[in-house]
Amino acid sequence: MAETLGEIGDKRAVKPLIKALKDWQSRDSVAKALGEIGDERAVEPLIRMFKGMLSKYAIAEALAKIGEPASESLISVLNEETVDDSVRELAAEALGKIGEERAIESLVSVLDNDAIKRTALDSLKRIASSKDWTQYEF
Repeated sequence: MAETLGEIGDKRAVKPLIKALKDWQSRDSVAKALGEIGDERAVEPLIRMFKGMLSKYAIAEALAKIGEPASESLISVLNEETVDDSVRELAAEALGKIGEERAIESLVSVLDNDAIKRTALDSLKRIASSKDWTQYEF
């Protein structure tokens, strides 16, 4: 059912879907639906679940689909050293998918962390390749 709501994309489904995140059996499909809808109201509840490492892959993908409204929260997760490295790595990956330039400094700062380094580099490359460099004079 959650997947269908995501496909429809009606923002009226956001509040009930956020409530449905509490159900561990449907959490992945609910997170996916929230990502498909793309409403920024889902960012904070998804981040709370993300930090708790529940359904972290589905949540990271949902946050990446929400895009720019999720960027600041993802940057915070990436910078938070008390968060598990696997979650920080998924935050780095999501930021690369979004193409968030504001994340560059944070991505560079985690390059000394072996668990996150490769993903941070991939995200930096992704951000750089999505940038229109013709506006700059070299």
